[in-house]
Amino acid sequence: MGMSAESYSSGGNANSADADILFIADSLFREGRDVEVCLSLLKSALPESSDKRKSSEVLWRMSRCCLLLGEKETSKNLKRSRFGDGISYAEQAIKADKSNHNAYMWRSANVGRNCQLDNIMTQASKVPLMLADFSMILDTLKRTDCSEAWQGLSEIYFHHPFKSDDSAANFARKALMTIPEGELRLSTYLFFATLLEKRGKDASQRSSDISRNAKKQNQISETEKCAVLDGALGVEFVPKWATKALGKMSDSEEALMAVEYALKLYASKSHHTVIDNEDYTHLIEFKRKYSGN
Repeated sequence: MGMSAESYSSGGNANSADADILFIADSLFREGRDVEVCLSLLKSALPESSDKRKSSEVLWRMSRCCLLLGEKETSKNLKRSRFGDGISYAEQAIKADKSNHNAYMWRSANVGRNCQLDNIMTQASKVPLMLADFSMILDTLKRTDCSEAWQGLSEIYFHHPFKSDDSAANFARKALMTIPEGELRLSTYLFFATLLEKRGKDASQRSSDISRNAKKQNQISETEKCAVLDGALGVEFVPKWATKALGKMSDSEEALMAVEYALKLYASKSHHTVIDNEDYTHLIEFKRKYSGN
């Protein structure tokens, strides 16, 4: 049974209450349950947040809720409404605090989901805005620990017909390498595996690419550097999810290793959220499809 926003109200001073609400909102979002309650809770906290930075912290979380709620809607119009609200909240968060990287992150995410409802030309017209948001996060604000931004950037390169799948793979690899300690983020492993399986390079091709990218390490921006990340790591680098070096395995091999590793991470946790369980199902489907087991 869901809980009402009023159920979460707490006493104490205003600063403590603000912190409590953000903690509860983050917990609700991670669980993937009661997202509507999470949004209502944040809305109730917003009028009390006179400090612009505090307002920004509430607003970007509201934007994040809208993304998840929009993904669950079945009607195209309702999806647009949710994503549109998400964009609006994120832009308010940016206006309140231009240094808040999460505000740019969730604006780009909502823009991306919203434009997927449009034709190809409209989708293409939104790419510069999303790229600008990721550049703000990763290059300007230097939040290179933002795994979600690396994955979002990778998704653009992966789906855009004029972008590089090789850069997409490197951005996705960086996304895996920056997953916060203790968080599963199984969907990031699944995305990485899907990207590699589609690219389909053998070990020899990968080794050549890595050697070539090793000569391109004089890039200035963080995004440019990570576009050739495999060159910096080298052919002998062994990812934590693999048993072979980068230059000695095919894309298909690494894809399955990443999925197997993610499944082991899932099994190692005693508690799983709704989102974890959904991701687990997709990982199993991927494994069965590409390994035959």
